[in-house]
Amino acid sequence: MAFRLKFSSRALREIGEAREWYELQNTGLGEEFIAAMELQLKRLEHAPLLYAEVIPSVRRSLLPRFPYGLFYAVRGDLVHVLAVLHDAHNPRRWPKTKARGQTITDNYGDTLLNTPYRVYLVKCHRNSYVDKV
Repeated sequence: MAFRLKFSSRALREIGEAREWYELQNTGLGEEFIAAMELQLKRLEHAPLLYAEVIPSVRRSLLPRFPYGLFYAVRGDLVHVLAVLHDAHNPRRWPKTKARGQTITDNYGDTLLNTPYRVYLVKCHRNSYVDKV
């Protein structure tokens, strides 16, 4: 079964920023970043449940060759890409929480998920940080 992909505005913004940064470092590297992103997105379309949940309802898939993780939620036949974060980014950037039981949004105001839990910071795989419920 092929899943459909949907991107938050934050994820699209972060992909564009990363592409621009890599292109400034070395001509063509930005396109290689996009190619790695497209490869990982094709994998998500076919097997999104392959990757582990890092917080309830949110999974993380690591990009090949580049130190980025795709954070996404699976709902029915939809894969909603919530954020694309560099492994070294400040963990307090995502997600920003409201009171217990309310909607969690990121710093750009995009809705990420609805949860009854408080968000705690934990160290994750590959020396990166994510917020954990």
